Amino acid sequence: MQIRRLSVSVASILLALSACSGSDEAPADQTFESIPVALASTDGLTQSARALELTGLDGIFAGEASYTLLAPTDSAFARIEGSDELFEQEEALPALAALLRQHMLPGYVTPDDLAAAIAASPDGEVVMLTMDGSEVTFSSSADQLQVTGPDAAIANLSNDALTSQASIAIPVDAILITP
Repeated sequence: MQIRRLSVSVASILLALSACSGSDEAPADQTFESIPVALASTDGLTQSARALELTGLDGIFAGEASYTLLAPTDSAFARIEGSDELFEQEEALPALAALLRQHMLPGYVTPDDLAAAIAASPDGEVVMLTMDGSEVTFSSSADQLQVTGPDAAIANLSNDALTSQASIAIPVDAILITP
């Protein structure tokens, strides 16, 4: 049953993505050279930029491959118990890198793409795999896109996505896993 749900969800998102002609293109004032630069220059997202840099994952966004980062806001990071240690202790960097990989999706998926896929889905949900192989479930509640992580944490997605030529970062107001 879970495999069927995943295949229906993947089919739904592919259908929605194919119907979104040109949704990959961001307005000129929101397009950045790279996602780490965009995050670093955006109020409320500097911790995501810092986390990418500290873990070396910022290099992923320098290539031509497309990724979607569900970028935790600074306030989301602040709500993690011991968040200072994640950024200040070298031995905590693997945990920080794991946290980031659980917020990364392969491909370029916009909030509009997700909304269309959710609307096309029979159960109103879209399940995707993160870069570490975890499942996240996208849904909509009162016209607000949400994502539920593997630990059942729920985050709201912002419509103010930051884009580069190949990748996109969508701010989220919560961490999807417990580090």
